[in-house]
Amino acid sequence: MGWKISCPKIACFVWALVQVFGLARPGLAAQSGDWNTLETQYTRIQYLSREDLRRFNASIDYGPGHWGAKRVLQAKPSPSLEEGLSNKVDALFERVQEILDMHPKMGKVRILLLHDKKHLAAEYHRLFKAPCHIRSWYLHIGSTIYVNSKDVRVGVLAHEMGHAVSEHFLVFRPPRVSAEVWSMYVEAHLFDD
Repeated sequence: MGWKISCPKIACFVWALVQVFGLARPGLAAQSGDWNTLETQYTRIQYLSREDLRRFNASIDYGPGHWGAKRVLQAKPSPSLEEGLSNKVDALFERVQEILDMHPKMGKVRILLLHDKKHLAAEYHRLFKAPCHIRSWYLHIGSTIYVNSKDVRVGVLAHEMGHAVSEHFLVFRPPRVSAEVWSMYVEAHLFDD
């Protein structure tokens, strides 16, 4: 009887370890080549091609100068794609924390930059064994944001960052509806002064 009760708990624990430590079978992305990583202050962006990184950078129209006159005057041109994108993503993450007034102690959030909608759907199916009807998501296990480099915008990324921040701020994970409301609030107030 004890085995029947603990078996689901063991299975969940093993699944969590596999996801957190990346021991799961390689998805469609991993079969295409090795992941590259761009480390920022708050995130670890993983991508397959420099073109995906360029596309992501162009889609994330945000930076230290986007939400305050003082920051516009202090903004400096970035010498490289990587430094410019790092500055944008970190400024966005800080803005999300400011909007929510939540500054949790947490590790870096992983942003998995998938090539296109088909690649995103394949990753979703690999994880959840279901068809994908969303354009991005945040998975608490592994603290990962999944986005499509061809269909991402700054509000979508901020929304997913809102999930990461709120879920690490509280001692317990917030109810799904509450987490969604907070993330929608972030997206709605991203460019408020």
